[in-house]
Amino acid sequence: MDGASHSPYPHYSWFAVSRTMHAHERPAPFPLRQVNHVLFHAQSERAEVQWICRGRERHFVVPEQAVHFAAADGEEHVRIARVARTHRYLMMLIPPSHLEQIVASEGCDPPGNLQPMVGRHDPVLQSCLTRLAAIRLSEEACSSLSEAEASRQLVLRLAELNGCGRPDWSRDESVFDARSMRHFVDFIDANLRLGPTLEGMGMLIGLSPSHFARKFRLSTGLSLQRFVNRRRVNRSLEILRTKPESLSSVALDLGFSSQSHFTNLFSSLTGMTPAKYRKQFGRKPGGTGEGVRSALKSRHRWRRERDSFPEEWPHADESRPGGR
Repeated sequence: MDGASHSPYPHYSWFAVSRTMHAHERPAPFPLRQVNHVLFHAQSERAEVQWICRGRERHFVVPEQAVHFAAADGEEHVRIARVARTHRYLMMLIPPSHLEQIVASEGCDPPGNLQPMVGRHDPVLQSCLTRLAAIRLSEEACSSLSEAEASRQLVLRLAELNGCGRPDWSRDESVFDARSMRHFVDFIDANLRLGPTLEGMGMLIGLSPSHFARKFRLSTGLSLQRFVNRRRVNRSLEILRTKPESLSSVALDLGFSSQSHFTNLFSSLTGMTPAKYRKQFGRKPGGTGEGVRSALKSRHRWRRERDSFPEEWPHADESRPGGR
């Protein structure tokens, strides 16, 4: 948890990953330490998914256009997908504070145990994820209003599906408007290596450093430094997918103090190391690799030692106590 406050601009610190799988690919374990809420959106064809955590194993099918939601729990998870045809999916990582603190801001208790959703066809979630994918993964400039609206609706819908009241975003006071916020984000993204300062950012709009810091935190839910580091990690996702630069070069180019600082922050925000991310999503084809072999060994060990799964994950459409 970042200790972030309620913010109308949560989407600037989300992480989006898009991947295409082909039928001829050998199913490979995808390990992830789940420090974020995770939404998988199957954008084409269906996939058979094997989900393993703490020795417990779950099998389910995610149909085309369906959404699979898993809440952050800090545990190590392994996802193995099998496809009969080309399967494209989006993975959206959302910090827990953006759901829990929005609910708390409405005077409600945050849900203690978010329910997983498997294969849910929800028009609101599907529409929001489709729009966010088109915006976040596009290399062209995009409308910040469209992105803000889609992310807001996504958070509201997730809260609603978990039996929480709808947040009233109109309560926010003394925040930057969407146009100013977009200007700040563009400036930060253009100066990641040097690192924007409160003094420099305040000068852009004629505010003192302390006044800018307070208003920026109200607008984003994060301090300027934490926000900048999230944008650095966000930029690193594309670099790791598309370029062969060493991790030390990536860290230096993005303004991290060291490769270890970059690795630690990347892991804490995404649930995997930069090297593991590049191996999973990089464009260059790779072999099975030591990391995958290790995950396979762990999977077989889990299968030998696991207890029977105490109960099936409930389907999202099933009713549950405390739900809608």
